[in-house]
Amino acid sequence: MSGVRVIYEADGLADAESGGVRGGAVLIEHREGGGAWVLARGTATELLAHEGAAGAVRRRLEGFVVVPALVNAHSHLDLSHAGYMAYEADQGFPSWIKGVLGVRRSVTREIQESTRLGIEMSLAGGVVAVGDICGVMSEAPLRVLRESPLGGVGFIELFGIGMHEQKGKAFVAGFEGGEAGGGFVKGMSPHAPYSVSGSVYGEIVRRGNGIPIATHVAESIEEREFVREGTGAFLEVLAMIGAYAPPHPPAHPKNVSFGWDRTPIEHVLLGLRGSSAPTMLVHVNDCTDRDMEMLVGWCGEEGVGARGVTYCPRAHEYFRYEESLGGHRYREMLDAGIPVALGTDSVINLDLSGVGQRITPLDDARLLYERDGMDARVLLGMITTTPARLLGLPTELFTFSEGKLAGIAAVDVRGTDASLDPIDRVFASRGGIGLMRGA
Repeated sequence: MSGVRVIYEADGLADAESGGVRGGAVLIEHREGGGAWVLARGTATELLAHEGAAGAVRRRLEGFVVVPALVNAHSHLDLSHAGYMAYEADQGFPSWIKGVLGVRRSVTREIQESTRLGIEMSLAGGVVAVGDICGVMSEAPLRVLRESPLGGVGFIELFGIGMHEQKGKAFVAGFEGGEAGGGFVKGMSPHAPYSVSGSVYGEIVRRGNGIPIATHVAESIEEREFVREGTGAFLEVLAMIGAYAPPHPPAHPKNVSFGWDRTPIEHVLLGLRGSSAPTMLVHVNDCTDRDMEMLVGWCGEEGVGARGVTYCPRAHEYFRYEESLGGHRYREMLDAGIPVALGTDSVINLDLSGVGQRITPLDDARLLYERDGMDARVLLGMITTTPARLLGLPTELFTFSEGKLAGIAAVDVRGTDASLDPIDRVFASRGGIGLMRGA
């Protein structure tokens, strides 16, 4: 297959596998019909002597570091139309959910328009793969995603608790996952412990067909109360969506998921017990020592699909969880061997002033670099190879090893200290990121 060969020469070359190289260069073949292949990496002089460099275009990217294109482990692209919404901490998380329900679109055409906007904003952020929560019991967003340049997993969201429990079970029974076309796999997202009963989680496991799973869990203090006690503000949310009406309990009497002093993580891991499907637990802001032990064992289980945690740093700050739940324990999770990927959550919790109209986990990683002093190479893995593995994508597509590449991006590092390692310059910078599509 013919294509255009380009030698990208930059201030640096960096990936999570090999680290950073000052003055590095990479020889890429952009093939007709899309797709890029790494033919070689090294210095510009070495690549000019490479047998594949004949006729290659030299592209000098002064003031930039070249990296593999990014993976956003958790997004809600169908909410992109809503824009940023201020969070009223005194009203609590359930009140915020009511606000989101108020702006969520229900007309297919409008849902798809919002998803297209989210796709454009993702591409503008150097993202080529997503784990997108792409519709509530609807495939409307997925139909748009699979026609886009993005790839990854489209997780169809479902609810099933209280008076909606049987509806949730029926949806699971008729669900067909797997290849969805256009580089996407169709997965399932049981929404959260406060909106999906333990028996519905169990029904997903009984399906037993390896469909990828992503579920929000341990996100807020109100969720902790609901799962532990079966009480609190989430009862109002369930009443609003018609899942609960006093004096009926929020779950079927035979469902012993709630009020047993369990944590949300215990609730979900018990519900998913026996599942071998690839699974991401999203947020995990509220994590006890016992939860941490359970997560280590769960992630280390043999003979199952990839498992891990997705952390959304800007969302954590947006909801002020440092005050109600304390700092996120992602570093302890990494030290314990729990894979942690980064996601953006939705634009509703992203203040984009100063960064432009982009949705990218690069900005979440930069927050951790600046605030926590996180190792830059680890951070690059958290927005490339780790989320790729959790989404079932080949990790080599997000490194500069020879062979097929998911995409290549250039990060503007002008204004950063040139003596820094190129990976550090990526996260020390506030500059933009752009996908390279050829000469």
